[in-house]
Amino acid sequence: MEKLLVRNLSLSLKAAAIPAKTARMNGRFFVECERCEAAESAILTTFGVKSISWVEDVSFDSLEELLQRSYAYFNDYVRGKRFAIRVRRLGTHSFRSRDVEIQLGNMLNPISAGVDLSSPDTVVSIEIRNSRAYFYMDTLHGPGGLPIGSQGRMLSLISGGIDSPLAAWYLMKRGVMVDFLFVSLADPFDTDITVDQYRRLVAVWGHGYASRLFVVDGTPLIEMAGPDGEWKYSNVTFKKALYRIGEQLAMRLGSMGLITGESIGQVSSQTTENLFALSTSVRIPIYRPLIGMDKDDIVAEARMKDLLPARNLGEFCSFFADRPITRISREELESDVISNDLVESMVSAARTFNKDDAEISEPFADAGIEDLGKELKSGDAMVIDMRSDEKYREWHYPGSINVRLGELESYVSKLERSRALILYCSKGLISARGASLLRRKGYRAMFSDADHVRAFAEKTSQFDK
Repeated sequence: MEKLLVRNLSLSLKAAAIPAKTARMNGRFFVECERCEAAESAILTTFGVKSISWVEDVSFDSLEELLQRSYAYFNDYVRGKRFAIRVRRLGTHSFRSRDVEIQLGNMLNPISAGVDLSSPDTVVSIEIRNSRAYFYMDTLHGPGGLPIGSQGRMLSLISGGIDSPLAAWYLMKRGVMVDFLFVSLADPFDTDITVDQYRRLVAVWGHGYASRLFVVDGTPLIEMAGPDGEWKYSNVTFKKALYRIGEQLAMRLGSMGLITGESIGQVSSQTTENLFALSTSVRIPIYRPLIGMDKDDIVAEARMKDLLPARNLGEFCSFFADRPITRISREELESDVISNDLVESMVSAARTFNKDDAEISEPFADAGIEDLGKELKSGDAMVIDMRSDEKYREWHYPGSINVRLGELESYVSKLERSRALILYCSKGLISARGASLLRRKGYRAMFSDADHVRAFAEKTSQFDK
């Protein structure tokens, strides 16, 4: 593990373009490099690092020389402050660590505000190794965990939302080599967002393993789960399909388990009953590191680690909001059949990205307020509200038409393909799916969410007044 950590530290610093030499010595790792924020960041995002300190490296021949060098280095730091001294010693010496603490404390005490061992303003730290000493003041805390590569390979089911990247992060922290699987429902829009999120995660935290992102087209699953599809329990069966696709890909990769961002009770497919039935639908272990976390905790953790998506289109369960099942039995889940041939064909057609070539293929292509304004002012755009009838009646963009996803292609078939179509739903995923379908047929379609559309409506209403 120590050799792996040296390797991963070197990779991290190299990725940050920091020339450095890394070595290990009796429980410590020494990195010789320029002191800068970029070096700090590279080391503090390497799993296995518990803490780092920038040190002054000095040699000495006697206790007296060590004390004089220590005083010269630390006197400015303790002047006028309450201080404590911590000395750690390795090797054979004619003095004890306690001797250094007492004598240096007596030397620094007159220029300080006194010794305070319980809550000092500053801590003088010295590590003595044979004839060398390392002086430092501050300790920065790293992520801890184990170096990536010290455990086996797993496959993370990533959704483009908030939970799954954080779940992958926790397994990476335990030394697991993580690859990623994304089942796209609105390509290229949701794919671009997920590729960007994946690339940020592994570029910052993935030192030690060249992970890959596999993108599978989920269109066949949407068709099977729709109102006219063959699945009876769509919200849970869709999740089973994701598991089955993950299992098939994991077997090809030699992965030892699937990682998900599921948390008990968070959405309809994640009740204890549903998770039990789902876990029995595959023959590979499912790892759920967020299982007991609240959504607020998950969002806070993801934000702190910069794992939030550039745009959150919502979860796949929004497709099945009208008819979810919350307590499915194993027999009921098994009655919704997923063809092995379909799973194999979807996995075989997967696209592969890595962090170096996973560039965003185009802008996220959602209709922001500026895009809405340009298209609506032209007088040519049609606005389509893809939410439920109830939400449409509560509020909708003036002049918009309420069309559900299953009816969309039939409805727009009467329109000229050159006409701008602006689709919106509650979060963006359903309208992104609609825009994806229409673009493939040559329509000029954009998508947005209800909040952005409503903000634009209120803005233009105020302007008109």
